[in-house]
Amino acid sequence: MVGEPARRQATINPEGTIYAAKRKMGQDYKFKVHGKEYTPSRYPLLSAKDQRGCGSLFGDKVVEAVITCPAYFDDNQRQATKDAGEIAGLESFKDR
Repeated sequence: MVGEPARRQATINPEGTIYAAKRKMGQDYKFKVHGKEYTPSRYPLLSAKDQRGCGSLFGDKVVEAVITCPAYFDDNQRQATKDAGEIAGLESFKDR
């Protein structure tokens, strides 16, 4: 979830909500959600790819994506973002 639905979710379920995961990319940081730990590289793109996320918008399985990084990301954060796409099983257009 993103935007307003995510804000509502955060008030109802703060322990199950991850905040600012993209800002933590490339850092040695772990989010704890209901007793499980997630790294920033692992969680955001998996949830976006999920059928309840982007897949539901398009009505089909998402396998390709354009994944962007903010200009202020350093090389480690850019690589972590690329790795996150691979972990999620997304084919990045830049890799073609």
